[in-house]
Amino acid sequence: MNWRLVCMSFCGIGLLGAALVFFSLAMSGSDLIAAGEKFLRAARAGDTDTMNALMAFGNGSAPNWTAVGPLVGLTQFEAVKWQRWERTEAGAKLLGVLRIPNAGEVPVRFEFVRTGGRLLIHRFAGHFLGAAYPLPSSSEQAGLLEQLWPALGDCVDRGECTQLHSRLGEFMKQQVGVDAIKQRLWQESRPFSRERASFADRWKVRNLVAAKTNEGLLRFEGHSFNQPDGAILRIDFAFENGGWRLYEVRIGP
Repeated sequence: MNWRLVCMSFCGIGLLGAALVFFSLAMSGSDLIAAGEKFLRAARAGDTDTMNALMAFGNGSAPNWTAVGPLVGLTQFEAVKWQRWERTEAGAKLLGVLRIPNAGEVPVRFEFVRTGGRLLIHRFAGHFLGAAYPLPSSSEQAGLLEQLWPALGDCVDRGECTQLHSRLGEFMKQQVGVDAIKQRLWQESRPFSRERASFADRWKVRNLVAAKTNEGLLRFEGHSFNQPDGAILRIDFAFENGGWRLYEVRIGP
């Protein structure tokens, strides 16, 4: 009997089976759902060791779960309903809603990154309670942006992002480090830079339009002031601790 041929046949079948299992997981999203539900069960039980083991920390340190848990509904939710998932170049996203007593359904989102062959949770957001609040008044909107503008300009123009990081809400501040903000905003803004125009020259507060996203975020969005066909600035705020706090800034086409 040609044992080499037999081995090759069975090994090939084994590899094919493993590939099919991997493909099935990738297509169904069951691996993402399993990780998300494991994280939420651990959160409800106060098992922070399990929560931390499932996460890849952007700033190198674990969040203070005792402080942020009630904020995002981690300890109060009754059930979770998954709505959609998607694979991305960097990892994956999983979206759903948490049912929380006296608050109804609150959006929840997991963002995964691939680390050492594993998909780990890079960001978790379940505190988009802004869905229950109306848009701030025009003067309040202007105040949010005017307070942010100098720090945003320093980050985009000179890579000095410490002040911008300090304006993040407490939960995101613990998940995203200063260097990560600097790297992303510089990478996103460079393709649209022309004639060394400063941030203040390219965007004006009055050009941004406010709206609520499906997740309950307050989003300001607008084209570059002197490049109408160029970049779009998106600034998201989440409702946290009784007010709107910076969640994320993106620059893109």
